[in-house]
Amino acid sequence: MGHESIDEHYGQALRNADVGQLIVAARRYLEVRRFDEAQSALLAAGRLQPREGEVYRWLGEVLLRRGDAERAEKVLEKAVMFGSSTNATVMLEQARSLIPTQHAAGEGAVADLFAQSPMGRGGRDDRTGPSFGSRRLVPPESDGEIETMIRKQTELRAQIDAVLSEPVDIPAPRSSRRGSQLGVLTPDDEIALKAPTRALEFDIQPEAIVNSTGPFAPPPDSSRSVARTQGGFTPPAPSSGRMPVAPPSSGRIPAAPPSGPQPPPSFRQPPPSDPILLESLPRPEIKLGGAAIPEARDVLDALELAGVYERDAVAVPQVFPWTKPEVVRSKKSIGVLVGLAVALLAGGATTFVMVTNARARDRQEAEQLLVQVDKDLEQADAKLLDPAEKSIAKAFELDSRSPHAALTWLHERVTLGLLKGGGDIAFEEATARAKEVGIEEKRYAFAHVASFLFQGDTAGAIANVAKWDERSGDDPWFHLVAGATFERAGDPRALERYAAAVKLAPDMLTAQILLNRAMAVDGDVKRATELAKEIRIRHPQRLESAALVVLAWARDPRGEPPAETREVIEHADALPLALRSVPFAARAVLAVPKGMQDEAKSSTQKGLNLADTPGMATWFGGIALMTGDEDLARKAAVTALSFSAAYAPARILAARVALFAARFDEALKATEELPQSSPEVALVSAAASYEKLDAERLGRSFDALSDEARKHPYIGPLHRGQALLAGKLDTFADAAKALEAARDEAPWADLVSIDWALESGDLETAKKIAEAWRGEPRAMRAVRLARLARYEGKLEDADRLSRIGLEAGTPTLRALAERVYTLIALKRDADAAALFKTYSNLGGPLAKWLRAYAQAIHGKADDAKAIVATEDPPPTAAPMPTREIAAMAYGAMKTRKADDYVKAIVQAGFTNPDMVWAAERVGLPKIAAKKPR
Repeated sequence: MGHESIDEHYGQALRNADVGQLIVAARRYLEVRRFDEAQSALLAAGRLQPREGEVYRWLGEVLLRRGDAERAEKVLEKAVMFGSSTNATVMLEQARSLIPTQHAAGEGAVADLFAQSPMGRGGRDDRTGPSFGSRRLVPPESDGEIETMIRKQTELRAQIDAVLSEPVDIPAPRSSRRGSQLGVLTPDDEIALKAPTRALEFDIQPEAIVNSTGPFAPPPDSSRSVARTQGGFTPPAPSSGRMPVAPPSSGRIPAAPPSGPQPPPSFRQPPPSDPILLESLPRPEIKLGGAAIPEARDVLDALELAGVYERDAVAVPQVFPWTKPEVVRSKKSIGVLVGLAVALLAGGATTFVMVTNARARDRQEAEQLLVQVDKDLEQADAKLLDPAEKSIAKAFELDSRSPHAALTWLHERVTLGLLKGGGDIAFEEATARAKEVGIEEKRYAFAHVASFLFQGDTAGAIANVAKWDERSGDDPWFHLVAGATFERAGDPRALERYAAAVKLAPDMLTAQILLNRAMAVDGDVKRATELAKEIRIRHPQRLESAALVVLAWARDPRGEPPAETREVIEHADALPLALRSVPFAARAVLAVPKGMQDEAKSSTQKGLNLADTPGMATWFGGIALMTGDEDLARKAAVTALSFSAAYAPARILAARVALFAARFDEALKATEELPQSSPEVALVSAAASYEKLDAERLGRSFDALSDEARKHPYIGPLHRGQALLAGKLDTFADAAKALEAARDEAPWADLVSIDWALESGDLETAKKIAEAWRGEPRAMRAVRLARLARYEGKLEDADRLSRIGLEAGTPTLRALAERVYTLIALKRDADAAALFKTYSNLGGPLAKWLRAYAQAIHGKADDAKAIVATEDPPPTAAPMPTREIAAMAYGAMKTRKADDYVKAIVQAGFTNPDMVWAAERVGLPKIAAKKPR
C-alpha cells in the first residue's frame, strides 16, 4: 500500500471514528516507518476506545522502534492489563530489558537493538533506513524541518504522558455488597440477567464516540460529533471486530478471550479470515427498546471477573455460591514459563554485551578525535578552530562523560579567545561539564582566569591567577592564560609566564607567538629577533612566523626591512589577533622616513584600533609622535592607560604627548611616581628642563641614570643640549654634523641642532633644518622659527611665530624673551611692557633684565639701570640663554663696564646677531658675524 493510500485509509477511519481501521492504518504506517503518523492514529483510536488493549500494544511497539523503552514499558503494561493477545507480554519484557540501554547509550541504541531482535524484525530487515533516535537518522534538510520535528515529537510525547498519568476509570460489574465480597453473582444479578427484555434492534453507528473520562477522552473543544442514545445512556464505542475484553474490576487483569460458550450468532458479525480485517470491522450497537444493553460476551467477561466463569477451563464446572472454580495448570505451561525466563536472561546478557562493545567502540573513536583536536589547537591556526569544535561535539555524542572531551573543550575556548578575541565567549557550560565528569578543579583553573580576562576584567583575572597559582603551576594552559593576563595589565611577569608555558608544552605555538610578541614590545628586541628567526625556521610556511620577524624589525627599524614584510602587509587579515596590528605598524614605520605622513597616520590609526595590550597601544603612540599627530598620540596614550593605569610606558607616552604640545608641567607631573632611573623618565625630565632653561634639574635627570642607560640612543640629543646650555659649542664639529643629527628620530634631535646653528650664527644651517618642518609649527619649533625670522628681518613672521611659542604651551623664559625681542623690534613697547604684567611670575630675577632691556632700548637707560641695580647678572655657570638676556640689557644700556661679560660670551663662539649687536654697543671690536637688519 502506497503512502497516499495509507493516508486516505487513515483519513476515512478518522471520519468514521472506526477504531479497527485506525489500528490497521497505524500498522501500515509502522511498516513504512512513519512513526509520527502511526502514533497519532493510535492515540486517536485510544480516544475512541480507552479500554482496547490492541491500541496500547501497537503504541508500545511504535515507542520501542523510536527508542523510548521507558514509555513503552508503561504503555505495554496497560496492553496486558486490557487483555491484548498479540505478544504484548513478550514485548513488555523486552521493553523492560532495554531500559538500562536507554539510560546508558540513549534512544538510538534502543531503537537499533529492538530492530535487530526477532520481535523487532517481524519478518523483515529493519536495520536499514532512518529511525528516530538512531545515529543512522537522515538529517533534515533545513532548520525549519528540525524545529517542526522536535515540536511534533514533543506534542506526541506529552499526549502519551497524559495517557500514562491518568488512570482509566473502569466501573466494576454491578453486584450486591455480599456478591462483591464473595466474588460470585448474587441472586439479584441472576434475576437481572434473566429479566424479560424488549425487542432487539440494531443501530450501527461507526461514527459514534464514547463520552469517556479516561486518558483517551477527546478535548472539550473537539469538533468531532458525539452520538448519544435516548434516555441519557451513552452507547459503547464501536468495536474493532474482535471479541472485547471486559473491564477489570479492582485492578484484576482479564484473561484471554473465552474458549467456552459464545454469544448467539445473531449478536455477532461473521469473523473474516484475515485477522487485520477482523480488527477493522465495526461492532454493531445493540439496543433494547431504544436502550442499549450489553452483549453476551460482555456478560461472560463480567462473570469471569466475578469468579464464576473460567475462560481457559476445558469444561465448565458446576459453580456454587460458596466455592471458587479450581484453576488447572499443566506441566507444559510451566515449561513454557521456564523457557521464556531463560530466553529473557539470554537476551539480556546478549544486549549487555552488545551495549558494552558499542560503548567501547564509541569511546575509542572519541579518543581518536580528541587526540587530533589537541594537535590542532597547538598549531595556533584559526582555520582549524571550526573543525575542532565539530570534532569535540562529535566526541561528546560518542562519549558524553569523557573527561578528555571536557578538558579539550575548555582548551578550544581559550585558544579561540586568544586567536580571534573572546568578548562573547562563555565558559560556564564548559566549566560545569568539566566539574560534572570529575576533573580536578586545578586542571581547569585556567578557565576561571580566562573567563575574567576575555570579559575585560583584568583585576578579576589577576585575582584568580593568585588564587590558583600554587596548585596549577604544572599546567601550561594556566601559565599561558596568566601570561596573557599580565600582558594585558602591563606587568613584566608576562614574559616569565609565557616562557613557563613554552617549557611545559614545547609544541604549543600559541605560547611561542605571545612570548615573542611580548619580548619585542616590552622586552629585549635583540632576543625577540633571535626567537622570531628560530620560529621562522621551524614553521617556514606559516604567516605568523613571518609576522614575528617583521615585528622585531619594526621595533628597531635599522637597515633594510625583511623580505617577509610585503607578504605580511598583503595578508594582514589572515593573522591572529595578537599579530593583526603588525602589518600596519610596518607600513607606518616605512612611510615616516619617506615623508608620507598621510600614509603613516592612516596606518597608525588602523593599527591602534587593533591593539589588544597596553604595550602595543603605547608603541603606536610613539609612531604617532614621529608623524607629528598629537591627537592620535594622545588617543594611543588614553588607550594604553585604559588597559592598565599602572603601565609605566603608557604614562611615559602621556608625558611625551604633553612635551610634544609644550605642556612641560603636565609632562613632569605624569612621571612623578615613576622611577627616575628609567631612561624614558630621564628623557621627559631632561626635555622639560632644557626648554625651561633649568640646567640644574637637567643635570639631575642624567645623574639618576646608570652607565648603561646613559648609552640609550634617545638620550644623546639632550646630552648635547646640556652642553649647549653650559656654553659649549663643540658638541658638533661642523654644520654637516648638525644637519645629520637633526635628521635623527630621537626626541629633541632637531631642536638641539637648530639651537646650535642659531647660537653660533650659522643661519644657513638653521634654515636647512627648518625646511624639514612642515605644517603648522608646534610651540617649541615656533620659538626657534620666530628667532630665525627676526634675524632675517621678517618681523611679521616673527610676530606670529613668537606668539604661538609663548601662548600655545607652557610659557617659558626662552619663549618670553623671544616675544619681547620681537615686540621691541616692531617698536611695540607698550605690548612688551604688558607681557611683564601678564607673566609676572615667569623668569624670576631674570625677568628684570628683560625689563631693563625693554626700557633702555629706546633711551630710558637710567630707568633700566635702576631696575637691575640690586641684581647681579647670571654667572658663568648659568645657562647661556640667560646670560645672553643680561648681555642684551647691557648692550641696550651701553654699559662699558660690562664689556668683559659680553666678551666672554662672544669668545665662547656664541656669535649670533644678538650677541654681535651687544658687543658693538659695549665697545668691543667688530666681530665677523652677520648683523641683524
